Amino acid sequence: MELIGIQKKKDKEAENLLKQFRDTNVQATKFDLKVEDRRKAWQDVFSLLSRSNQVLQLEALNCGRILSRDKNGLNEVISEEMVNTLMKLAGIDGENNTKQGDDEVGLESLKVLSNLLHQSCVVQSYCTKNGFLSKILTKVNNYSKPGKQNGQSKVFDFRLIFLFTALCPEQRDVAKYNHDGLKTLRDALDDILNGKSDMDEPSLSEDDCLVVCEILKVVFNLTVDTKTDETKDITLVSATINRLLRINITDFDSKLKVVNNCINVVTNMEGKVEAFKALVKPSDILLPAEPDLVYEGLVVNTIQSFLDFLTHKIDNTNPGSTLKEDITPCLSVLWNIGRSMRVVRKFLKSVVLPPLTATDLKGKPEDGNTLKAKLVSLLTNTNGDISTMVAELLFVLCKENVGRLIKHTGYGNAAGLLARRGLMAGGRGAGDFSEDEESDTEEYLEVRHKINPVTGGVEEPVVSPLEGMSEEQKEYEAMQLVNLMDKMTRTGLISPCRVGEDGRPEAVEHVLQLIEGQKEKEQEDSD
Repeated sequence: MELIGIQKKKDKEAENLLKQFRDTNVQATKFDLKVEDRRKAWQDVFSLLSRSNQVLQLEALNCGRILSRDKNGLNEVISEEMVNTLMKLAGIDGENNTKQGDDEVGLESLKVLSNLLHQSCVVQSYCTKNGFLSKILTKVNNYSKPGKQNGQSKVFDFRLIFLFTALCPEQRDVAKYNHDGLKTLRDALDDILNGKSDMDEPSLSEDDCLVVCEILKVVFNLTVDTKTDETKDITLVSATINRLLRINITDFDSKLKVVNNCINVVTNMEGKVEAFKALVKPSDILLPAEPDLVYEGLVVNTIQSFLDFLTHKIDNTNPGSTLKEDITPCLSVLWNIGRSMRVVRKFLKSVVLPPLTATDLKGKPEDGNTLKAKLVSLLTNTNGDISTMVAELLFVLCKENVGRLIKHTGYGNAAGLLARRGLMAGGRGAGDFSEDEESDTEEYLEVRHKINPVTGGVEEPVVSPLEGMSEEQKEYEAMQLVNLMDKMTRTGLISPCRVGEDGRPEAVEHVLQLIEGQKEKEQEDSD
């Protein structure tokens, strides 16, 4: 390998060898080297960083970044001194300055350090002992001081904190309690937002959004498993998210990424009503992207942005991701907020499950291009997590009233949730909701008697397939059906069941069990 022995070369010759290695291995991720050769290559490359030639330093770091793609041998060859050298070049030195690490050498050092931290548990161990977390948070705190900051460097600073707190979970509490990490992250977001206040039309650029997304990923790490006494911190984070989602973001894809990361953070706020309240307060953002959307005294723009995100993701799943990854966090957030705040639940219901009209009832609930239709169609999705989350959200919007859920979705679509909850015979869930009646439109009341409760839509009268048959023909067809069902039962294709006393389906061993108690029920009804 051309890198071995490079420390003996003069600057120009060494620079040419580094460029040759870089160009030859621009796409390489694996290197067939023995451990000793790897160690020698890394040591010789790093020896060049002590020279004052900045171009040489940059090329050496480029080669280090390429070498760090290969995980093999990193634990054995990377020394603590190398990590400290990278930190110093990147400006992660704990000093109160804003100049170090803002040039190309500093940025490339951050990239190498990011790869090494991700690839090597030994490097992670070094960083737990050398004050890495304290020093990089000091660097972040210095962003607000005078001095130009490189946007890409900011991205990698926060990416390093994210990686460190993700790969070393014990460092999350260290960041929160020892270094006031959440406040530092909130201040970083506020600095970005406040920096837009002198613009004629305040907005976030694509570069701004890259930094914001990396910060939000760190916030997510630090708010996982938050304790009750941390409600104040979480509420302040929630208020910052509310501000963030009100400012204009010109690039649509960047906006989606910001909303997605905000949703991920809000998933950590389950049960914290004060944090949810902060999401529906007026924002102090000057010239927000949209005017305040007020519903019964609450500003629900942030909730609407979650609904818009959900609608988009149902229709557009990103390459490399799944529908489950894209929408279940958002479904969880809407379910949690709707269950915790009455007015937000009413707003969500007005958007997702508006009063039924004659037009709605002409087709099935899952037909159409509305958000309701899209969600109802997901009730029968083959992915159990998706169908369960959608069902739970719709059930909460119906105040866990079985009759209302069936009215909006049809019994067939709701059967999965009703079976899980033991509510196949009707009733209510265990949630604490008011008993007020649901207002129905006159159009709905006029056709209510024509609705098929299983499909949830009005079905036009059809000619009976038995019309014109003799009694013998009807009996023959009935026996054919019985024989077919018996065959499917014996082969295990289907299993006859009935609704048990707990409201859940229970298997029966004989068809006669299906009519047990039926005569008593009919007698009770006649009485």
